Amino acid sequence: VDTTSGAPQGLIAMRVNDQEVIPTITQITNGYKVEYTPTSPLDDSTVSVEIEASDNVGNWMSYSWTFTVDTQSPSVSVISPNGGEIWAGGSTQTIKWSATDTNMADHPISIYYSYDGGEWQLIATNEENDGVYEWVLPTMNSANVLVKVVAVDKAGNEGEDASDNPFTIDSEPPHVEVTGAPDNWVVNKNGINAGINCIDEISECDIESYKFKFY
Repeated sequence: VDTTSGAPQGLIAMRVNDQEVIPTITQITNGYKVEYTPTSPLDDSTVSVEIEASDNVGNWMSYSWTFTVDTQSPSVSVISPNGGEIWAGGSTQTIKWSATDTNMADHPISIYYSYDGGEWQLIATNEENDGVYEWVLPTMNSANVLVKVVAVDKAGNEGEDASDNPFTIDSEPPHVEVTGAPDNWVVNKNGINAGINCIDEISECDIESYKFKFY
């Protein structure tokens, strides 16, 4: 802007990475707007820009700045849960991940879960990239649950990764039936044979957790 003698369009020059380019110059109130669109995409790098302008009497000035071109998405890997885990609904479990990027944004992490092929549901967003999140599991039943971690960098590029295989969230206790033991049974010294049927539609019964109580 030169309010005294003006800066004709022909006296405005622009350089990108020290190479002179031809910008589009539009006159506006008390000055000119200078725009330039590269003929081909810029490579990932730090780009320098300089604009010079001179007025009708030979006074000139220059202004320069730099910016970074980043087209690479963050690299993300879900560590846990990554398939095969069996977690109780309502319990607190640790989601673990690794995410790297040269220009990672502040609080770049969002975490989601999905079950039975449904839509991704948000667990947390704007999380620090510290690799861990303590998740209070929903009270639900599914043997087909996945977790996804999404990271975003300062340029807005997103990278993501999901569990390699499904894991299980089980909120229901097993159904147990005792067979061969009628009500009000009376036994001799040889005892009686009784069996246990344990049914759990989500996760398998744990034989080591069986207990008999006599009253």
